Amino acid sequence: MENIYQITVPTPYQIGDVHLYVIVNDSITLIDAGVKTEKAWAAFKDQLAALHLTVEDIDQVILTHHHPDHVGLLHYLPSVPVYGHPHIEPWLTYKKSTAETYNSYFEKLFLQLSVPHSYKSQIPRFEGQFKYGAEAKLAGTLSEGASPPLLKGWKVLHMPGHAGNHIALYHEEKEELIAGDVLLDKIVSNPLIEPPFFEGEHEKPQLEYNNSLQRLLSLKVQKLYPGHGKVIENVSELTRERMVKQRKKAESLLPFLEEGKTGFEICQHLFPHAYEKQLALTLSMTLAQLHYLEEVGYIQKVEKQGKWFFKKSEVKV
Repeated sequence: MENIYQITVPTPYQIGDVHLYVIVNDSITLIDAGVKTEKAWAAFKDQLAALHLTVEDIDQVILTHHHPDHVGLLHYLPSVPVYGHPHIEPWLTYKKSTAETYNSYFEKLFLQLSVPHSYKSQIPRFEGQFKYGAEAKLAGTLSEGASPPLLKGWKVLHMPGHAGNHIALYHEEKEELIAGDVLLDKIVSNPLIEPPFFEGEHEKPQLEYNNSLQRLLSLKVQKLYPGHGKVIENVSELTRERMVKQRKKAESLLPFLEEGKTGFEICQHLFPHAYEKQLALTLSMTLAQLHYLEEVGYIQKVEKQGKWFFKKSEVKV
């Protein structure tokens, strides 16, 4: 007999609470690990106790992806074996070389997008990953098609987009998917720009995410357990809705791109109120739409003196 229990802990982020999942069979598996705050840790222990479990009962942790709101409680679980996608490792250990790669990537990107110098303080820094995240060493890796330890009947699906190292756990017989942030009920799971620590990895996350959504449509899923929000049962319907919404949002930009625009100008146009306080996020969301439009041939990117300009192509849409 196997049961899945949802544990919900608070986060300091605008998205609000994050869900962790405890799978109980002959062993105890924790899927994802919240944020590194005392409030989250206390909520986690209280909800474990309600299940008649303690921290010491946890046999392993499986991470769906590396974002701080999914890994932070590893700080309090140093002796528990941790598993995740092979490309999650650089995000779980602070190394000077990794930090330099990350920081220089975003410094260059802000220049390419013509972000004014006055917004320099909003350039993402690798060190910020560990404010609410945690360092950890993997006991093993989980690639596409793998069978996770201690979880009979479950299979690993690599579903990048929101993060390049994002995985989901699929039980074909039960038609259940523990999906991390692949699909959320009320909000769009944003494909986030991140430096590719591995060749060819996660350079155009919107395209990866669209492929992952298309794959989701091919699966039989009666119940999807998300990282945020309600458990989803209308999976195919919601997935199609998100794909249409993304396409329409991207195409709505085309009249604005009759003349060449910088990435920063496009970000201001798309997010006239949010960009000042959430510049890194809104730039990432802007680039996601531009990558899609470029891929389908609706726009072209021109580089001049190290800066990018995006303009509508001479193509009938």
